[in-house]
Amino acid sequence: MPSKFDDLYKRTPLRALEGQAGILQTLIFLEKKGEVNFQKIVEDAGITGRSLYGSLEKLGKLGLIKQRTDSTSYPPKNMITLTEKGRKITIKLIDIETVLRDSND
Repeated sequence: MPSKFDDLYKRTPLRALEGQAGILQTLIFLEKKGEVNFQKIVEDAGITGRSLYGSLEKLGKLGLIKQRTDSTSYPPKNMITLTEKGRKITIKLIDIETVLRDSND
């Protein structure tokens, strides 16, 4: 029999982040690098294009990233950055990662 927690968990936005390869890595990369294009994330963060595409789609739906077209470059590039909401969440995730890493010492 499902508990109240199970029902709540099924409806939480955080659940949308589960099972998506590279999503946390993408958030942390964007926090460290600021505004970058798709290819830069693939090359420097080591995330496959397919995984990154899925991550960006989910992050966009949650309002954690924003995208714009840089038409000053040729060919135009899709630039990606964290929203303020995305930055707040990513900073908290980095804090959690730090606590987990430090607790293993």
